[in-house]
Amino acid sequence: MKVKPLKDNILVKMIENEETSPNGIILTGAARGESNLAEVIETPEIFGEDQEILLRGETVMVTPHCGTEVKVDGETYRMVSYHDILAVFEK
Repeated sequence: MKVKPLKDNILVKMIENEETSPNGIILTGAARGESNLAEVIETPEIFGEDQEILLRGETVMVTPHCGTEVKVDGETYRMVSYHDILAVFEK
């Protein structure tokens, strides 16, 4: 099933935090915390004139606890507002 976001919504897949600390300690559950990095999966076809278009596959930083969790074909995604995106990471 294909999901096409409407208005200023963007479908992203959250990138999980590392499971080990820089010192090699294995982190579990709450110790890992929630990631604020995501990969852009799908964007609407038309944005407002003042908004940049984000391309599929880009890594973005989103505000903590933003958006709505969506399950599609067994995969978990998050629908976030364009305004919840804080930064785009350059490759």
